[in-house]
Amino acid sequence: MPRQARKDLSSNFVHIMAQGINKEYIFESKHFKKKYWDILCEKKRDYDIDIISHCIMDNHVHLVAYYNKVEELSIFMKRTNTAYAKWYNEQKDRVGYVFRDRYKTEQITDAHHLYSCINYVHNNPVKAKIVKRPELYKFSSYLNYLSDDYILKSKIFKILNISLQDFKEIFINSIDSDFYSFREKAPEKIIEEYLKEKNIQSFKDIITKKEKKELILLLKEKSNLKYDEIAKMLGISRTSIYRLKEE
Repeated sequence: MPRQARKDLSSNFVHIMAQGINKEYIFESKHFKKKYWDILCEKKRDYDIDIISHCIMDNHVHLVAYYNKVEELSIFMKRTNTAYAKWYNEQKDRVGYVFRDRYKTEQITDAHHLYSCINYVHNNPVKAKIVKRPELYKFSSYLNYLSDDYILKSKIFKILNISLQDFKEIFINSIDSDFYSFREKAPEKIIEEYLKEKNIQSFKDIITKKEKKELILLLKEKSNLKYDEIAKMLGISRTSIYRLKEE
């Protein structure tokens, strides 16, 4: 009897998406895509981070990663994107931001979410009509998943209780890639969940600066709103937002 795959996972799997500013093609050619991947691999050596799957498109990148310390993940991504931005600006003889705000993250909650997320990442070039099949795109990890050796060394395989054959069937054949898409949480939902967790009725009832700052940074990270939009939503001045952010 085949083993049943684990359905419960720790929250250490995460989906990351980083996009070019104004949706610019910051990975426009093989040369740029390869450079980003090289920097990613170089920085990864300094942290306890595993890249589970990836896909580098022309104007954005998708990663599924596994981490042990969330603070390491944040530093790793910041240093990777900063290094690439510096190199990119030198290549293009330009100055200014290269990435759109901060990268976006979504915690992966269970095994089905993980399977679907990886397939979504691998199927990005297909949905964008760049290729007809994921194995035809050179700048993703899909081809790696066709290798038994790669699968056996994968962090997923070490965590999930599943046979090699079942693993390959799930990841290559059986998950509908349309099941999953990268979701930005509605800001209203973020505020509602935060206030409920803190047992607070409304933003106006928040007393401590620490909690105000936490909610502002949470909105920025999870909904990708601009600070002036956050200020308007919370009913406070933009100046107050920046003051709280810097404290």
